[in-house]
Formats: sequence, structure tokens, C-alpha cells
Amino acid sequence: MRTIRVDWIGPVLAGLLASVASAQIPLQVMQGMMRSTVRPTGAVVPPPYEFTWATAESNRNWTGAALSADGRCQTAVVQWGAIYVSTNYGVAWSAKETAREWDCVAMSADGARQTACVYDGSMYFSTNYGATWTAGGESLYWVSIAMSADGARQTAVDDGGYLYVSSDYGGTWTAKLTEDGQNWRRVSMSSNGQYQAAVCERKEDGDTGEMYGGGIYVSSDYGDTWTVKESGVADWNGVAVGGTGARQTACASGNKINVSTDYGATWAAKDVSRAWRCVSSSADGTVQWAIVAAKGIYKSTDYGVTWVESGPSQWWGYLTSSPGGAYHLATVQNGGLWLGR
Repeated sequence: MRTIRVDWIGPVLAGLLASVASAQIPLQVMQGMMRSTVRPTGAVVPPPYEFTWATAESNRNWTGAALSADGRCQTAVVQWGAIYVSTNYGVAWSAKETAREWDCVAMSADGARQTACVYDGSMYFSTNYGATWTAGGESLYWVSIAMSADGARQTAVDDGGYLYVSSDYGGTWTAKLTEDGQNWRRVSMSSNGQYQAAVCERKEDGDTGEMYGGGIYVSSDYGDTWTVKESGVADWNGVAVGGTGARQTACASGNKINVSTDYGATWAAKDVSRAWRCVSSSADGTVQWAIVAAKGIYKSTDYGVTWVESGPSQWWGYLTSSPGGAYHLATVQNGGLWLGR
């Protein structure tokens, strides 16, 4: 029979309550902290695999979202709308900036640095948790951006164009893979930015109508050089890179989920073919989430090997997770912003 230590429960609870009072941590988070702290000696605490999903904001044309490592800072962008920012775990949201064709956003681990991009427009940068924004970068058809944990390294992709990398917090950008523009869809990177992956859809030959190109592009040198993997076999539209970069997952519509356990060097097909739209991952890659267009949210608790439906059926457009794995934001096309926790 297990015994419960009681000599330290009082100080632990007091510390928790003090932290809650000062940090305004939501009740659900506080309860989770208490459950993980006050437990029988030697008990095994199960990972937070089960989540509830609820609308976090009104119906809008949400196109992208990002979260800090602990989930406290959350930002989502609206096409021809505003940038919406939350600094209290998604409880309350504030509209920032003016209406533009916002398409994607990324943030540093602490949420202080954020970059939002306009499709057929500029980049906008914030260094104060999304409170204010300053225009910069090039004016291109931005569709996805990724950022290292400290915000220094950033990689963005131009739809029909090239990959662009920055190592100075978005101050200057260098084009990569300039020999031929790609139909880029998503980009992701490891915590330190060394390992990166980007995916693109195939292109159609104007003369023959045949599809060619596409693939998973990987980099192990901070985005300086890239190598294509799984080329020409699918229209890749989602990718997630774990914190160390070793585990990577990519998805395509009408194809199986593909996973890599060797920093993107080799890839293996998993699960079954579905209309996969995008994928996200916890930092260690244990828990991963993916959405299926006009269907539901799927999760994997074994590094992307097997998947089960675990969310309401909606016409999902985008899904992202906090590196800590406790919070998730999903968008419904021309619908609501959903928070999973």
C-alpha cells in the first residue's frame, strides 16, 4: 500500500497559491500543478494526453497562430483582420495592428519576440509580447514562418518563391534555394534553429499538365543549405520539428503521415492516408497533433507512429502547439479559434 507524505504538502500548497496570486495562473493550470505535486510517493504521473477543446475567440478568417513554451502568450492572425494577442493563457484577447492580409505568425519561447507576416506584404515584428508591431523585412507572398527559442533565427517561405533565413532577429534576410521557386506551405525548426524542415506542394507542368516537384526539404546547418526528401510523391502541406531536431513529422493530403527519427535524413510512412492538413508536436515529440480537413483532430502519443481521432469535427485550417505540450490552438476556416488544454 502506498503512503502519502504529508510533511511537505503544506509548504508546497502555500507556494503554489502564492505563485497563482502573483502570476494569475488559470484555475485549470493550478489544479494540474497540484495534481502533479501532491501524489502518493512513487506514483507514476501520466502525461497530459487528454485535452478539452473550446472556442477561444469569435468566428473570423483565422490563418495562423503561435504560442509561447508555457502557453501564457498566444497570438493568432486574421486574413484582412487584426492580430489577436493573449497574455493570460488564452482567457482574454486583444486586437492589435490594422487590417491586413495576415497569413502566419511565430514567437520565441518566452513570447517576447514575435513575427507576423502578410501574404503579398511585409513582415511585422514585436519585442514586447505582441503589444506593438513594427514593419520590416521584404514584401513577398509569405505563407509560413518559424523561429528559434530565443527568436534570433527565423526562417520564412514565400509562396511560389524561395526560402528566406535570418540570424539577427529578422533584421536581415537571405534567400535560399534560389534556383527554382517552390509552392511552399510550412516551415519548422528545432529550438536552437540548427535543424529545420520545410514542405511544399507539387507544381503542374503548363504544357503537359503533369505534376512534379514538391517534397520535404531539410537543413542541419541553421538553414544555410537544404536537401530535398520524399520528392514528387505527394502535396506536402504540414511539418513539425521537435525541440532537438531529431524527430520530425510531415503530412500531405491523401497520403500517410511521414516521420523521421534521424534529423530528417530518412522518412517512414505511418498510419493511413487521410486528408491531412497540418501537424504540430511537443518539444520531445512524444505527443503530436494533426488535423484532417473537414474531419477532426487526431493525436499520437507514440512519436507519430499511430493516430486516433481526438477532437471535434470541423473544417479545420491550422493547428499549433506550445513546446511544453500543454496548450494548443486550432483554427476553423471562416470559423472560430479553438483552444485545447
